[in-house]
Amino acid sequence: MQINPSPTPHNSDDAPRNWLDVAIVRLGNVLSLMFIATALISFYEVVMRYAFNAPTIWCMKPPPSSAEPCLSSVASTPLPPISMFA
Repeated sequence: MQINPSPTPHNSDDAPRNWLDVAIVRLGNVLSLMFIATALISFYEVVMRYAFNAPTIWCMKPPPSSAEPCLSSVASTPLPPISMFA
């Protein structure tokens, strides 16, 4: 009686077949690592902000730029009323 050490046989269909397959697999690996890094940074930020009351510097609002007052004054002016029969 022979016992199979691997319950699922190795399937070679999962192997990349050409350069496009290889590029897609590598890009997927890089993006998944970037997603994990983003999740860890977000977790760190939440813990520092709410557990230790010490938010990191990159989450603070930057000082207003010279273009911000212009944009806020434009956004605060009301639009004229629109009439269909004018």
